[in-house]
Amino acid sequence: MAPFDAIARHSLLWLFLGNAVGLLLATLLLVPSLGPLLGPLTYGRWMTVHLNASLYGWSSIPLIGLLYLVYLPRYGENRIATAAVSAWSAMLAFSIVGWLMGITSGKLFMEWAGPSRIAVFAGMTFLALSLWISHARRLAAEAGFPAGWTRRCSVVVKTGGLVVLSSVPVVLVLAADPSLYPPVNPDSGGATGGSLLGSTLAIILIYWMTPFLLRLPTDRAWRSFAPSLALLVLHFGAFGLLDHGDRSHHEPVQIIALSSLALWVPLLVRHLRSFTWPAASRGWLIAFGCWGALLVLDGILTFLPHILEQWKFTNALVAHVHIAMAGMVTSFNMLVLSVLCPSSFPVSRQAFVAWQAGTVLHAGALLAAGLVEAAHPGWLFFSHPVIDTLYALRWVAGAVMLSASWFWLRHVHLRGSSA
Repeated sequence: MAPFDAIARHSLLWLFLGNAVGLLLATLLLVPSLGPLLGPLTYGRWMTVHLNASLYGWSSIPLIGLLYLVYLPRYGENRIATAAVSAWSAMLAFSIVGWLMGITSGKLFMEWAGPSRIAVFAGMTFLALSLWISHARRLAAEAGFPAGWTRRCSVVVKTGGLVVLSSVPVVLVLAADPSLYPPVNPDSGGATGGSLLGSTLAIILIYWMTPFLLRLPTDRAWRSFAPSLALLVLHFGAFGLLDHGDRSHHEPVQIIALSSLALWVPLLVRHLRSFTWPAASRGWLIAFGCWGALLVLDGILTFLPHILEQWKFTNALVAHVHIAMAGMVTSFNMLVLSVLCPSSFPVSRQAFVAWQAGTVLHAGALLAAGLVEAAHPGWLFFSHPVIDTLYALRWVAGAVMLSASWFWLRHVHLRGSSA
């Protein structure tokens, strides 16, 4: 199996599995009496599986594909790269067994504990090793090319990037240790406008770089991209000047910091549209822009004083997460996969529409539930017909999304190997 074939198949596998677990969770919320039938495999354990399968599976493997574009040799087989994708999935599957057994650090998105900490270190280290080997092979294959300053800078930047990436397994394993800092930080009231700005800018940087990494054609010269890149640098600089302590969302500077992300909605859309994308990806490009704009708007609105106090422990924040993951991130991943593996990427207008409609209904039902819960806090703890109805709509939406993900997973195997 070619490396990019493996990227497509493993990515869509984790999308389907994450959705399947999500539908199970939706079922348990709708009919809590089914919980005892699962024995020790409680809602909380499955929630850990759902979150991490979505983040480290569906959200991460397409990004590995982008790294492969940078480091893999342009021609010939690369079995170690293909094996690294399988090892990544095996690492995640092994960890899921531990989480279902209740072995967890208790730290959100860093639940690696016991044997799973060894597994994540081994899986990520193997990926780093495969990138180093592939990088060396690529340099050897290009040894006869003219060694101009541009190529020398490229080699330095790529090698430096690998050095940074190689530190990730160690950093993640150390960060998962509850003794390093507690799962709930007593010195922080939660995410600040500054911290949300920094993490979002890092994502924007990835999105800005993606069409270049994919080597998409464009009729614009490099200098035409300088203004948006300069703004990104200035935005990171402003982030560095913020007070990163325990700040309140009532402070105007925190609200302004987060609201400044609205600048990137039209800028990023314009940037991405300046490239020529495959016909199969254009719907996903539009969806990415729409979901991204909605995510920024919802995030700014949710962060405002008095609104956050009412929404913080309701389904309104769960809706925000699904706008991000099922909406924006999924659209971006589909964009990437359509370019990385065009011959194995499953194309279906019906599945696309089903996914978008399901996500709209899913997020809408959760947002409505959050608004109702904010008005009637007692409904957070006791069943109510209104909440049950919204949960039923959420279940229907989840079933539609699961059917779309199953279509993509089933049909990715029916196409030829990617080049």
